[in-house]
Amino acid sequence: MKEYRDWLATHREITAFPDPVLKRGLRELDAEIEGLPGSYRPPGGALVIARIGRTPVGCGALRRRSRSVGEIKRVYVRPRYRGRGLGLRLTRSLLERARKYGYRRVVLDTLPAMRAAIRVYRDQGFVPTPRYWDHPVADALFFEYRFTVRPFRPRADPPVGDT
Repeated sequence: MKEYRDWLATHREITAFPDPVLKRGLRELDAEIEGLPGSYRPPGGALVIARIGRTPVGCGALRRRSRSVGEIKRVYVRPRYRGRGLGLRLTRSLLERARKYGYRRVVLDTLPAMRAAIRVYRDQGFVPTPRYWDHPVADALFFEYRFTVRPFRPRADPPVGDT
């Protein structure tokens, strides 16, 4: 997560908002990293690491917002490993954990410049949702994923042949 933090600090095309907002966000992230696993501790939370071989190449986190709502945070893939579907796999892993914890919804926020991440989220079924926290970035985007219970539909019995 420290690499993720450093990436945010240096990629101003992503974090193109006033310096005081960035500094506050980095201070909060530093405190979060220092206190890991913190709110990402099971049950209700999770930290996942994507690896290629033994090399960690990405991460993601899940935390409880309420009894029925989880929140995905900190999905990050190292730049040289992007484009390999790792963000998708991290997101799916976090959604599966959220389902196991019994969450009915999962929310997340992201920035408009994170176009690849937004595409992954939308492809997985996330839809825009109203702001659920006072994000310091005015144009931050908010999404939610709703777990649905699919009704049981028995398959038709195979036809019985004449004997």
